[in-house]
Amino acid sequence: MEAKKERRRHYETIFIVAPTLTDAASKELAEKYAKLVESKAGTMLRQDDWGKKKMAYEIEKHATGRYYYFRYIGTAAALNALERSL
Repeated sequence: MEAKKERRRHYETIFIVAPTLTDAASKELAEKYAKLVESKAGTMLRQDDWGKKKMAYEIEKHATGRYYYFRYIGTAAALNALERSL
């Protein structure tokens, strides 16, 4: 019997980083998440830093946050690993 291959799909993820982190720390965190996707046989297609933006409502007393956008191809395992890590 052949092993069943997991289907690779296109995914988009947007996440917000606390504005108290430095630019270098924020970028390092985004790189960590991108490497996590790639370690689970994912392929990063696009990785954007949208910068600091005002949020619609405060989260943990922060009115702004640094937004990141990922577009990637991967399996459900890559998506689950990223969501767990976030």
